[in-house]
Amino acid sequence: MGPLVVLAALSVVGGFIPFGHYVSSDRQVMAMHMNMSIAVTASVVSFAGIMLAMWLYRRPSAVPAQIAGSLGSLYQSAKNKFYIDEIYMGVTKKVLFGGIATPVAWFDRHIVDGTMNAIANLTARISSVIKGMQSGQVQQYAVGFVVGVLGLVVIFIYWLKF
Repeated sequence: MGPLVVLAALSVVGGFIPFGHYVSSDRQVMAMHMNMSIAVTASVVSFAGIMLAMWLYRRPSAVPAQIAGSLGSLYQSAKNKFYIDEIYMGVTKKVLFGGIATPVAWFDRHIVDGTMNAIANLTARISSVIKGMQSGQVQQYAVGFVVGVLGLVVIFIYWLKF
């Protein structure tokens, strides 16, 4: 109960802080006003609901059950929060998970991961073929260098002719 009282007190105090003077995108004072009729109506309805709940549930009685029985399906819908949770779960499980996430997960697992695995396997095969080229012998590296330079010279001469 204590944390709720602290939060309620901070909410009341925070409602009187003119945030429009301090927080704006263009550093200009935001024009704001409080509609007293809406604020008073909301407060009166809230207070009346709290008082009605206190009167109905302070002592055990049959009155809440009688009211619930007289409201029928409206009471049942309100008790089940107008089935918002069921709608949300149906949409998320069937549409988002089943219709979107499952195909995206398949694409990621088979196409994206498969492509990366193929690149890794190709790299491993190429490296196993050329790993013998690194023998540590400087003479072998010099021969490779000279062959590469001669190859580039031939390519440039052929390219410059045409």
